[in-house]
Amino acid sequence: MALRVFTRLGLMKALALDDYLSILAFFVYITRAITLYVGLGDSERVAAGVKIIIANWLMVLFYTAGTWIIKLSFCVTLYRIALSKALTGTIILLAIATTIITIFEFFWILFSCEPVRKLWEGPAVEGTCHVQNTWGISLLVHAGVLLVVDLVLGIVIPAVVLRKLQMRMLLRISVGVTIAVGSLASIAAIARIYFTYRLFQIPKRAAENLNICMDVEFGVNIICTAAMTLKPLLCKTGILTASTVSRSGPQSVLIFPGRSARCGSGERGLRVQDEEEIAIWSEAQAGGLVVLEDRFSKVSITSR
Repeated sequence: MALRVFTRLGLMKALALDDYLSILAFFVYITRAITLYVGLGDSERVAAGVKIIIANWLMVLFYTAGTWIIKLSFCVTLYRIALSKALTGTIILLAIATTIITIFEFFWILFSCEPVRKLWEGPAVEGTCHVQNTWGISLLVHAGVLLVVDLVLGIVIPAVVLRKLQMRMLLRISVGVTIAVGSLASIAAIARIYFTYRLFQIPKRAAENLNICMDVEFGVNIICTAAMTLKPLLCKTGILTASTVSRSGPQSVLIFPGRSARCGSGERGLRVQDEEEIAIWSEAQAGGLVVLEDRFSKVSITSR
């Protein structure tokens, strides 16, 4: 995340909406990690029963809110690079679906009991709680919807965009590696569905594994969304050089100030001659790594 912020502020001289959302999701993840350490790190787990219940409850809430934020960040990124109304419509639809299921799940978990404190105080407080099976079913529905969103955002849409591009073999290999790394998020999402199902059979053991899967899925999504923004930094350090990419038609070559047909940098930031700056490092969003950040921007070259 630090590299993402440095790339955006130090090199590109600006933060976009998806950057702010990603940073917010990162702080939610840190908060969840602190809750895990404080709530579940006690060696006297029997004596700390109330603290464990509260910690698990809070971690699910943080996970639900955090994954929604990071998926919105990815949707914003893809929306900027979408080249057709069909793609933009699909992205908007997925963002709406994610928001609806997240709102339902968040408040369903938040008000697991009425009053809320009955969740950890138990029979000492009068009230009612959701039946455990309905709580597990809500987690399954939430996980299933997010898995579909992950696969479409992380694999289907990038594949549609890449299909029209002509790239050198080295670039194709890098994209393939990116997709392979991003698939870890989908694997974690599938594992989360499995352990959610196991909650019906062995609640205690499955809950511990479920927390691990949530952490892995959440963390990989954050890493992938950050990684897709790092091409300017990799160019500046010389790890990457500019690539020629075409859209089944006239080629668009990336030209940066200071170096012809190579990556460059300067205090004024990276510039693009012609019409396109195409950065091939996309997320995952949560469910696959996005393999393409295709940002259209017209920039006037004022200094010669």
